[in-house]
Amino acid sequence: MKKIVCTIDWADKNWCAGNDTVDGVIVATDKTLEGAKAGFQETLDFDVESAAENGLDVPDYLRNHDYEIVYEYTPAALLRMYQSVTSLAALSRATGINQRQLSFYLNGARKPRPAIAEKIRLGFKQIANQCATLAAL
Repeated sequence: MKKIVCTIDWADKNWCAGNDTVDGVIVATDKTLEGAKAGFQETLDFDVESAAENGLDVPDYLRNHDYEIVYEYTPAALLRMYQSVTSLAALSRATGINQRQLSFYLNGARKPRPAIAEKIRLGFKQIANQCATLAAL
């Protein structure tokens, strides 16, 4: 089974789901994360059907739906997703990145370098592990 990577991002006031694994541009936006994911699937299906109808070469895995969509989240998307369950202060303590800088990433004013993005992901994992430990008490 082939994997299709769908990158989830937060763009101003919408969720954005995009892809660079499949040829062509497949992007969907929505006010909700679930809506953006559903829109991505609909756009992918439409693109595959249109390509087949127009006689373009469509890989069998796409035509037969023999794929799995794997979601990767940008730092802005992660920050938006978890802002209701943790604070920038907690994430700052977990990552060593100051709150103001995290706020810039959250609001899309700046994009973190890959190493900083990985620090943010690891910070969320650290917070999640702490929460799991507390829940087990």
